[in-house]
Parts: sequence; structure tokens; C-alpha cells
Amino acid sequence: MLAELKQVFAYRDMLKTTVQKDLRARYKGSILGFLWTFLNPLLQLAVYNFVFKFIMRVQVPGYDYTVFLFVGLVPWMSFSASILMSNNAFVGNANLLKKVYFPRIVLPMSVVVSNLLNMTFAFIVVLPVIWLAGAPISEAYVALPFIFLVQALLMFGIGLLVASLFVFFRDLEHLLGIFMMIWMYLTPILYDSSFIKSSWYNLFKLNPMVPVITGYREILLFHRFPDITSLLYVLAFGLFISTVGYVAYSTLQRRFGEEL
Repeated sequence: MLAELKQVFAYRDMLKTTVQKDLRARYKGSILGFLWTFLNPLLQLAVYNFVFKFIMRVQVPGYDYTVFLFVGLVPWMSFSASILMSNNAFVGNANLLKKVYFPRIVLPMSVVVSNLLNMTFAFIVVLPVIWLAGAPISEAYVALPFIFLVQALLMFGIGLLVASLFVFFRDLEHLLGIFMMIWMYLTPILYDSSFIKSSWYNLFKLNPMVPVITGYREILLFHRFPDITSLLYVLAFGLFISTVGYVAYSTLQRRFGEEL
């Protein structure tokens, strides 16, 4: 895997170009263009907020539900989009893979990087909203890069696995959409972790996105450092799933040409 990473570094200009191409392609031909990076989370926030705050009347003790939802929704959107888009990383670039040599791992990696950049841009909207709601900048902000890197590792590992499997199992595209929807409702995005019954809580915490979403909220809303033990679990899980993804990629890439 280290040899592969060295190749990626050697082809870093290609990674940069692929990310730029992906970001441009998302909004090509649209009138508002890059502004959709900011409008998408705002529109989704408006829909979820209307349904859960005004119709279902969900409340979160100690904080405004709109801001609470915003902080959880933005990282989840980045995570979900990265996984869903990764399934087409190799298949959607079949012609390129057949014509030019480059480390193929660059393609799913570029999907992760572009979605992390989108999340960063979206947080430009989120942070002023949080500050206006009365949550000041605190020393806990220094933990944000660690959560960001943990999330990135998780996205890369799952994305690489999905991209490799999709070359051979095209039904994965349909199953993945359902799986991500279930995963979203098993993650405390629309609700607080306190809503989970104590008898189910230990099982609930096995979801690696629980510490990630909770960590962002601990830092940005409650001015506290996140639980390091939970984040180390996510880091370990991310390393594990990245290893699994890389083994699957290394084993299957020899047959990519036949399938593509």
C-alpha cells in the first residue's frame, strides 16, 4: 500500500486535475454554478427542519434544533455523497483506464477529496450560523482537524471497496442507495443520541459515524472536546476498512480490463 501511495504522490497533479474536473462537472451548465455548493445544504436543511421541527416537533434539550441539524447534516452529506459517487469511480472512467497508465486508486481518492472540499465550503455557511446562535469559538476547535481526518479515512476505505466491487457487481448501485438511507437514520443526524434507549446504546455506538457526528456537535455547539476513545475506535475502524478496501482493490484490479 505504501508503494501505491508513493505512486499517488508522483501523480498528485493528476489527482488535483481530477478533483477540479469533478467540481466543475457537478455544476456545468447550471446558472448558479458553484453557488450550489452553498445552496444544496441550505435547501436540504430547510426541508428537514420543516418536517422534523414544525411537523414532527422534534426538540433537542439545550439547543436550537435548526443549528443542531445543520452541524450534523453537512458532514453526513459529504460522507454519503462520497460513498454513492465512489461506486462509479472506475466504471465511469473505463475509457481512461484502458488508454492511459496511472495509479487507478487516484479515481476513488479524487471523489473523497472533492466531497471533503464541498464539506469545507459548506461549513463556510454553517460557522456564521453557529456563531450567530450564540456558540463562540473555543479551544475545542483544535480537535476539528482530527475528526476531519478520521472521517476522510472512513470515506476513502469504504469508497475504495465500493468502487472495486461495483466493477463486477452492478446491482450494488441500487443496494447502496437503500443502505445509505438506512445508515442515515441509524446515525444521530435528525435526532440526539439521548433518544436511544440505554439497552440499545452500546450497539448504537458501533456505528462509526456516531462519534464523528457527535464529535462535530461537541466542538461546535457545546464547546467541549469530543470523546477521544470513541474517535480512536473510528480511526481503528477506518484503518481496518481501508485495508479491506485496498486488498479488494489490489485483488480485483487485475480483472478490471476484462469487465470494463
